[in-house]
Amino acid sequence: LVDELTIVKDLVEPCFPPRYHIFDVFAETYHALTVELVQKILDAYASSLSTKDIIDIVNWIRDYHSQLDSLAAEVSPILTDDLDRLLQGYNFQTETMMRNWSSRILEEDLKMQPESVPD
Repeated sequence: LVDELTIVKDLVEPCFPPRYHIFDVFAETYHALTVELVQKILDAYASSLSTKDIIDIVNWIRDYHSQLDSLAAEVSPILTDDLDRLLQGYNFQTETMMRNWSSRILEEDLKMQPESVPD
């Protein structure tokens, strides 16, 4: 995607008068379609995403915006509400895992014979 926008910026934009803002049109269109695609993916799979999947998506969004910034493309932030929802899901899953681990450790400790310290 960003490679295609680079081509537009370097090769296509010079072919049009500046008043057409052709790069901005392409960037906004690509961005709108990207937001729509990511939104559909999240709507379909948000409840089944693992913590690794969530981190991958958050990193991809960060990298995506960084690449657009390097092209001087001015677009709106992607999925701000959904990003909050993803991070809440990540926090919930992480908290659940930590509670499960803590419970298992406690159960194992209670099963063990206590060590006695000689007087």
